[in-house]
Amino acid sequence: MPVFALGAVAHLLAQALQHQRHEAACRAGRRDAERRANLLLSAIDDLVTWHDLNGRVVEASPSASRLTGAPAEAL
Repeated sequence: MPVFALGAVAHLLAQALQHQRHEAACRAGRRDAERRANLLLSAIDDLVTWHDLNGRVVEASPSASRLTGAPAEAL
């Protein structure tokens, strides 16, 4: 019975470690995607906005302030 318990604990620890690695990879992927999106927004001269499901502006391109006269955060 102690061998079974030790095996179960080792399995749980391995699962937890794998989960942490997967989460770290997902966070890094999201960070990279956000960097690419911000780079794209800064390179475009048009007014580009991203909206959430309720229609609120989540992000806007830097040129939004030039085109609308309002800061991007106010959109």
